[in-house]
Amino acid sequence: LTWLPMYYFAYEVGAIALGSATFSFEQFSEFFSIERAMTLGAPLLVGCLILMHLGALIGYFAVQWLWIRNVRESVTVRRLRSLPFNSAEMCRQSYASFKRYMEHHTIALNHPKRSKKN
Repeated sequence: LTWLPMYYFAYEVGAIALGSATFSFEQFSEFFSIERAMTLGAPLLVGCLILMHLGALIGYFAVQWLWIRNVRESVTVRRLRSLPFNSAEMCRQSYASFKRYMEHHTIALNHPKRSKKN
């Protein structure tokens, strides 16, 4: 159900890239079979290659962005944990950073390995 529109889109992209004539979606879906797919040839192959590379680039940069965002947040939380509770630096932080600090600070205080034994 989903592969036919994906291949049609790839075929359209390839036909546009090569400047060749295209079929309508109805014509494409009526005669589409493995044997007929081989006759679509270059436009389908070029379209698949273009979309494959485009998807790979989008995926690569999305993962890089998410990774960098996660590392920056971890560094911020680690830095905030090391600050004394009433420091001037903490006063300069935004409410969101202070909220994150409080969440991690209370977790650290309640952690059994870090609790002080009297």
